[in-house]
Amino acid sequence: MGHLRPAEPIAKNSTTLWLLKGLESAWFPIPVIVLFYESQGLSIVQAIALKAILSAAIFVGEIPSGYFADRFGRKNSLVLGSCLWLLGWLIYCTQGSFSWFAGAEILAGIGGSLISGADSAIAYESLLALGRTDKYAAWEGKGVAIMGITEAVCGLMGAWVAQWDLRYPFYLQTFCIGAYLGLALTLREPPQQHPEKTPGWRTLLPQIRAIFQERRSLRWLLLFSASLSCGSFLVVWVSQEYLVDRA
Repeated sequence: MGHLRPAEPIAKNSTTLWLLKGLESAWFPIPVIVLFYESQGLSIVQAIALKAILSAAIFVGEIPSGYFADRFGRKNSLVLGSCLWLLGWLIYCTQGSFSWFAGAEILAGIGGSLISGADSAIAYESLLALGRTDKYAAWEGKGVAIMGITEAVCGLMGAWVAQWDLRYPFYLQTFCIGAYLGLALTLREPPQQHPEKTPGWRTLLPQIRAIFQERRSLRWLLLFSASLSCGSFLVVWVSQEYLVDRA
C-alpha cells in the first residue's frame, strides 16, 4: 500500500518539468544586464557582441544537443545543460572582464541548447508511457504560461534588487539554476516505446551539410528564425542604454 507503483514516479515528471520551466525563465538580470556590463567597463558594442556570442553558441549547439539527448537520454541532457549554465552564471558572479563573460555566454549557450527541447521530449514520453498523450498540448500551454509569468515577475524583482548592487540579480539567477539542477536530478527517464539505435556522431556532419546545401527552404527558415530572435532581443539590450540617457 505504501509502495509507489511503477507509473507513479513518471507521473511526477510533469509537475517537476513545470517547475523547471519556471526556474529556466527566472531572468533576474535581463532588465539591467547592459548596465551591469557598463559598470564592469564594457562598451555597448561589447555588450551586444556578448549576446551575439550567446546566440551563435545556441545555434551551433542545437543539432549536436539533440543528438546527445537521443543518445544519452533527455534527463542527462537537462542535467548536463544545467551544469554548464550554472558554470556560466558563476562566472558572472565572480568575474568582470569581456573574455570571462564571453566564456560564460558560450557555456550558457551550449547549456541552453542541451535543455531546449529535452524538457518537452521527456514530458511527451512520460505522458506516452502513462497513456495520456492527449494531455500534452495542455501541458505545453501551461508550461508557456509559467515561463511568461516567471520571466515578467523575476524581471521586476531583478530591477528592484539591482538598485543596491548590479550583481545581485546574477546571484538570484545562479540560485535558480542551482535549484534547476537539483530538480532535474529527480526526474525519472521514461521508457522508450519504440527504441531505436541512435546513429553514430559521424552521421551528424552530412546531415548538417544537407540542411544548408540541399534543403534551401529549411536553411532560409532557420536563418530567418535566428535573425528574428536576435533582432527582438537587440531591442531589449539597446533600450536599457536609451532609458538611462533619458532618465
